[in-house]
Amino acid sequence: MTQACPYCQSMHIQRRGDFYVRVVKRYRRRFLCRGCGRTFSTQTTSNTYRQKRPDLNETIRRLLTNGMSQRQIARVLECSKNTVDQKVTWLAKCLPQAPLKSAPSVLFIDEMESIEHTKLKPLTLPLAVGDDYRIYAVSVGRIQAKGLLAELSRKKYGRRQSIKNSSNGIFPIPHTRPSPQENL
Repeated sequence: MTQACPYCQSMHIQRRGDFYVRVVKRYRRRFLCRGCGRTFSTQTTSNTYRQKRPDLNETIRRLLTNGMSQRQIARVLECSKNTVDQKVTWLAKCLPQAPLKSAPSVLFIDEMESIEHTKLKPLTLPLAVGDDYRIYAVSVGRIQAKGLLAELSRKKYGRRQSIKNSSNGIFPIPHTRPSPQENL
């Protein structure tokens, strides 16, 4: 037997039956290590170990790269959206990251505003976009409400506290807007 125990690396192993994998419709061989007494299978050393539906990995990857949302994928594959979410997390860890071919020759910094639950809680989203339309960095920050909603926002929710950036913190995000007098 050329297979070694994945736990103690011992070569003293014996066959210990098999089990049927419903999804792939195959039997997997089980082994017993005489060195440490633990059992394992051919699946133990696989990167899909402990996955109930490894057959969905490639399909979900293909549908994601075609721009389908996770809920749509769950509907199409007739599985739980939690299953799709776990597969996406697994794919992000296991698939190699595509290396950047080169740094962009031009980098555009842009900002957009959105809301968090209500217009009284605005957010700012600065983006760094290359000339190849690739997003290189993004961050999120809270800002004060503007205009007629500012007073109502402070009265209802108080002053907005800053939040930690979800990205690597490349861009400092202003949490308050400068007044027109400060620009002079």
